[in-house]
Amino acid sequence: MTDPAGTISSANATVTVTDGTAIVTQPRSATILAGTSQTLEVEATGAGLSYQWHKDGTAIAGATSATYDATETGTYDVVLTNAAGNVASSSAAVAVSATLAAPAITTQPAAQTVNSGMRATFAVGVSGTSVAYQWYRNGTGIV
Repeated sequence: MTDPAGTISSANATVTVTDGTAIVTQPRSATILAGTSQTLEVEATGAGLSYQWHKDGTAIAGATSATYDATETGTYDVVLTNAAGNVASSSAAVAVSATLAAPAITTQPAAQTVNSGMRATFAVGVSGTSVAYQWYRNGTGIV
């Protein structure tokens, strides 16, 4: 600032820009066998993130990382917070069962003939809970 009596400058001010939080991968629902656990996981972008997991709307003491091992039936979510604010994940339902049935294939993938350079799309029907899939080609798992 300048006037007839002279010039004076203010102190420097620092501006910090913080990226907002965005959830890339949401936690997934599952049915688990009694006595086991389901690792719930969230992947997010943003700087300086803190995490708080909730079960049925109530904060879980000590559950403050990107993952949480659920052992009880309930609805779980996580709130991520940083200097830009907070964002809540979608809910993941975890059910505990005394017994789980092995998955079963209800519809087999169908053989196909395609022209060179074209894609073949396969599908399989299954029954069961918390089924994980691994496709293979010539006996080798496909990444």
